[in-house]
Amino acid sequence: MPVTDSAWITPLDGNEGHYRWYLPQPESCGEEGRGSLTELTEKHPGIRRLNLLAPSEDVSLFKLNIPNRNRTVLDKALPFALEERLAEDVEELHVTVLHREAPDTVYAAVIKKSLMKRWIEDAGESGLTLNRIVPEVLALPQTDQAWHLVTDENISMIRTGPWSGITIDRTQIQSLKGRITEISEEKPDRLICWLPAPDSLEILSEIQQVNQAYEGALFYKIMTDGELNSAINLLQGEYARRSDSGWSPRRFLPAAAVLASALVLHLGFNLYEISRLSSQIESQKASVEQRFRALFPEINRIVDIEVQSRQALEKLKAGAGVAERGQFFQLLGLAGRTINSRPDVQITSLSYDNGVLQLQISTKELVQLDTIRTEIEKHRDISVELVSATSNEQGVSGRLRISTSQS
Repeated sequence: MPVTDSAWITPLDGNEGHYRWYLPQPESCGEEGRGSLTELTEKHPGIRRLNLLAPSEDVSLFKLNIPNRNRTVLDKALPFALEERLAEDVEELHVTVLHREAPDTVYAAVIKKSLMKRWIEDAGESGLTLNRIVPEVLALPQTDQAWHLVTDENISMIRTGPWSGITIDRTQIQSLKGRITEISEEKPDRLICWLPAPDSLEILSEIQQVNQAYEGALFYKIMTDGELNSAINLLQGEYARRSDSGWSPRRFLPAAAVLASALVLHLGFNLYEISRLSSQIESQKASVEQRFRALFPEINRIVDIEVQSRQALEKLKAGAGVAERGQFFQLLGLAGRTINSRPDVQITSLSYDNGVLQLQISTKELVQLDTIRTEIEKHRDISVELVSATSNEQGVSGRLRISTSQS
């Protein structure tokens, strides 16, 4: 059983959705199989991540001379620099920068976006994460001053450098003679050929050729002798994966931005509410002071309205006899209950003398004054007279004279 949570896969020709897979294991040749990715997870439930070898015939490798000091500018310029060398619409292709060399050398890989999307979706539908995509030819062994060639029934691949390689039909392998300068600027010292049989294959007579035979599938040989730890990855740009391992404060930047916005919004709302309530309090305070001055015009300086109101009422009670005090509170209570039931009616001033309570009232409509007069008069032995009524900007101001029938 595998001791790793990752596997290497490569698509099977003519069988969409099916792959050949390889599970590396320490100190062994690993395990190889084929089928759908669902079958892979059923057979090996511990697998969580996938590394994919992209068939070399699906990936084009390029070396270009283009200024590359700024990576952002390079990413935007590269597709246009390749446009004349590509047969397909550049909008349908995914361009990856493999390596940059100062001042103006760029190695790039090009692959169809539809293939990238299909492989990512196949992995996701099976509950797996596609971790890396590596061009098959760049998974071959890489040796300084040497090329590595692997061939099977259909194709031949040659890795010519750390970031370069070619793929040709196997029947055209002899055409490599005399084309070394076309393939690479640097002539290799030797060609290491990985052959499926020990038969000698004469390809480049002017270069030392080392034949190494192997048995089994080309895919298996690539995986056992290739660069499993290569840093090459086509999952860049719009297909780049975010690392899910290790702590990084950048992971919390979006949440922190949302939280900061919420705090600013909340603080702004609170400040607005404080301002609004303060304005209401000041307005109500001014209204209360206005009414107080109307009721007690003899008081010039207002210090504490509540205390001063109690003191003024005590003076009113003290200035009248017991019978008069009782009559005053009786008339004020009757009028107050009637008026308080109407929120748009207010007492602006009052006076009491010799059994007669006079109220100055503000209201919106004249008819309300008459209604108040009628309701107060319903009480036994009470007489109410509408002395005056005048119109103003706020509505109507009226004066009522209230007394008992004995007055």
